[in-house]
Amino acid sequence: MKRVLKLSIFLAEILLFLGIVFFGWRFECLFKRFIGLRCPGCGLTRAFFALMSFDIKSALKYNFLSLPLFLFIINLNRFIIADIIFLSEKTEKFLAGFKGILPTIIGAIVLAFVINNIGQI
Repeated sequence: MKRVLKLSIFLAEILLFLGIVFFGWRFECLFKRFIGLRCPGCGLTRAFFALMSFDIKSALKYNFLSLPLFLFIINLNRFIIADIIFLSEKTEKFLAGFKGILPTIIGAIVLAFVINNIGQI
């Protein structure tokens, strides 16, 4: 990834975080609005807030993908920052490590979709 792209991604994440935490930005789930079912990501904002308060049990209740996704985002940002500061290419190596488990990731997303909608269907 180019340094400018990495910096843009990181700044966009910071802006989104600040908007949600300090300015009360809320986003409607378009998947739920148009299809009527909860998407695999429903509950992630509440889960991330719970994780930032070290309430892992509640976070997993909101969305069981929250903990692995939160850890992934933290690590990804760590590599992006290192790449920006030290002009390295560690982010690409980090992301390449996930290619082998892509079917597992897709399976987890499908499972999250099913779990989020149990009782609604």
